[in-house]
Amino acid sequence: MENISSAPAWSTGRKMVFRFSFIYFFIYSFFNFVDLTGLWSPLITWLGRQMHLFKAIPALPNGSGDTTYNYLQLLCYLAIALVFGLVWSLLDRKRPNYNKLQYWFFVMLRYVLGFFMIVYGFAKIFKSQFPFPYSLRLLEPIGQQSPMGLAWTFMGYSTAFNLFTGFAEAIGGLLLMFRRTSTFGALFSMTVLSNIVAMNFCYDIPVKLLSVHLLLMAIIIASPEAKRLIDFFFLNKSVPAASYYSPVYGKKWLRISRVTLKVIIVFGLTGLMTYQGITEADEYGDYAPKSPMQGIYTVEQYVRGTDTIPPLLTDSSRWRYFIIDDKEYASVKTMSDKVIYYELKLDTAKRTMQLKNEEEAGNSTLSYIKADTNHIVLSGLLLKDSVYIKLKKKDKNDFRLVSRGFHWINEYPYNR
Repeated sequence: MENISSAPAWSTGRKMVFRFSFIYFFIYSFFNFVDLTGLWSPLITWLGRQMHLFKAIPALPNGSGDTTYNYLQLLCYLAIALVFGLVWSLLDRKRPNYNKLQYWFFVMLRYVLGFFMIVYGFAKIFKSQFPFPYSLRLLEPIGQQSPMGLAWTFMGYSTAFNLFTGFAEAIGGLLLMFRRTSTFGALFSMTVLSNIVAMNFCYDIPVKLLSVHLLLMAIIIASPEAKRLIDFFFLNKSVPAASYYSPVYGKKWLRISRVTLKVIIVFGLTGLMTYQGITEADEYGDYAPKSPMQGIYTVEQYVRGTDTIPPLLTDSSRWRYFIIDDKEYASVKTMSDKVIYYELKLDTAKRTMQLKNEEEAGNSTLSYIKADTNHIVLSGLLLKDSVYIKLKKKDKNDFRLVSRGFHWINEYPYNR
């Protein structure tokens, strides 16, 4: 254990870098857990106008972590860290080192990084982040998918790969929670996060800022061991045991409180993520309740009013496919490949379905009859037109992505 009183003094540069890093990552971590959008919005708006980026904020924080708002907020974090880091350097320039504060800084980074690793890991373990590709996605040409959509299809296809990546993230997070395994946890997390960062950049997934910061946290946590790691792995030198500062808890209740708090955090977080993962998987993941009419339906006959002319490929109002993926939503792929999304209310007692689209005025109510196990007939008013639509259910095994499966033996590569 390192003796603080006799510990060597830090260089001026190292102290300045530490002060800046401490302030920056404290601010970044704090505002990732505390939403103060109302506090930041006026400053972000002013800054955006001064930089001639916008007159009003294009989008507040949402599912994208890479909005203009996020980048300007990050610029504010940097400015605050620089200003307060400079003031701190002037007021505390005689302090020889920050070994004690560095210990607590690393504790903060370990738990923040560990939290996100566990959260994202369990989202993959229970497949709530990457469910199996929806039916509409199976009908979509690969060239029409966005890079992010392609990544979601790739990840969602394989449950086994989700488990592999999910457990890798969660294990890295758990290792970070304990001081003795924190270095290995940081190195393990760096490996996992490097792949995540590469995927976010290469597939235009808007979590670039967060994933880069998490990777930086892992690098910082492992950085004190850099010399020992280089000596051992690259220079073939023997290395001594790690020397680090450890707080002394003189009173028994402090020692008990520390252990109790760690147990609550570790087991509480894993328990909460397990509960949330099961709940989300049951709500909208692969195990979510399915509509009794779930499936992909090919339109065999489409009659609008008294019009019996076969649908034209250029007629965007005529249906080509009707898709139901869950109990509350349906979608239509038209003859021109336009996709129309509907809120769906299904009444199995009256055998009716109500379709609502925000861009269309009013709701449409259609009656349905199951002609046989594979055919359904819809009739009624679709907006202002009476329609008669005959649908045939498509077997999902017709899609090679669904039916191919896993093979131990491949006499020839099956690359289609």
